[in-house]
Amino acid sequence: MRGQDAEPVLAEASAWIWKHWQDQERTYVRVSTHDDDGEEQDCSYFIDDDSDNGEMQVTLKIHRLAWDQDTPTGARYLAMEDNVFVAIKVQRTESPVNDSTPPRILSQEEEWPGANTTSASLTIGSLPLTL
Repeated sequence: MRGQDAEPVLAEASAWIWKHWQDQERTYVRVSTHDDDGEEQDCSYFIDDDSDNGEMQVTLKIHRLAWDQDTPTGARYLAMEDNVFVAIKVQRTESPVNDSTPPRILSQEEEWPGANTTSASLTIGSLPLTL
């Protein structure tokens, strides 16, 4: 929904992706977010074992529509951007307390940080899906 808070949607998607990654199950999920400015982003996540070496992989396709303008007073125009990424590593990370330390990787046994924190993310390759 336009203007809807994306955090709960991304948290649910992260949990879905992590569960299926851990279970080594093929799956697909699409996450769409929209902001009040009319910008929208669709992320499609495909988990499968079609990599060359038979390992599980995540293919992430990002389709983004954003308003842009050449000058502050110029006319706005809608720009479209598509990106595709493939990763063979998915991990849960906790954001660092400061810029001098790297994110902490959560082990498979560790509980996901509490629902009231926004410092955790699911990292697919080098792309964080931040909560």
